[in-house]
Amino acid sequence: MAGTLQRIQHLFRRGDVVVLETPDPETGAIVKIPVYVAKLNAFEKDEAIKDGRSARARRILTFDRDEDEQLQITVMLSGMTDAEIVEDLLRRKAGELLNQAESSVRSDRQWKERLEAIDRAQIAEDGPTAEEEKALLGALIEEFQQAIEVAHTKLMRQEHRDLAAEPRGELEKVYRQAWRDMLGATAFYENRRQSEVWYALRECQVEFDADGQPIDSTLVVGDRICPKRADVNDLPDDIITAVLRSLDGEMSSREAGNSGAPSASSGSS
Repeated sequence: MAGTLQRIQHLFRRGDVVVLETPDPETGAIVKIPVYVAKLNAFEKDEAIKDGRSARARRILTFDRDEDEQLQITVMLSGMTDAEIVEDLLRRKAGELLNQAESSVRSDRQWKERLEAIDRAQIAEDGPTAEEEKALLGALIEEFQQAIEVAHTKLMRQEHRDLAAEPRGELEKVYRQAWRDMLGATAFYENRRQSEVWYALRECQVEFDADGQPIDSTLVVGDRICPKRADVNDLPDDIITAVLRSLDGEMSSREAGNSGAPSASSGSS
């Protein structure tokens, strides 16, 4: 009962109090600074995605017209063998193929009932589920992961065969496109995240109980900590990490991975 209640409370809460801890530069004592990470509304999420898409377009158009960047890719490719190009392309596409592998398993009719149990496994953890059923869920999750791994390996092998059969000129063309996609995807991710942090991070005042937990009735939320989006870049990495951890707790891993990002075959270089 308590677990289900926590799920309801999580659904309707509007944000988190995150306590940042940092040593005082003079005394060395740990200073605790509470900040409020607001739950993004639909408009803010959409605006963050639009910011990311705009940044992606700017980065790609800049790359297309920058002769120095084009020359750098040409020089880099001249020092790579066909096998090295194929392996690098496979590495960059591994994440996309992993998503395809999971989708293929989920679309398999033989997995329909098992997925209905797996996708709601948290409810079973919260409720009075028999130990036998919990053990079954654990086994199903392991089988699901193994099925994804098998499908992923199959897709990677097929991709390797396809790339290895390409002539050198086509390989270089595919690599340039993958590099272009990587630059765009990186710009999208960084700028979307910047906007999300800008929207979410706010000043706050709150009292804490004996266990160090914030007392909701004393919470007073103030203005955004960063007046401008660009100010987010000046925040310490620890703060960014804490804010993003709180924001990512609002969505599942699949939702986080399908939040409007362009489908790119490349990852971060």
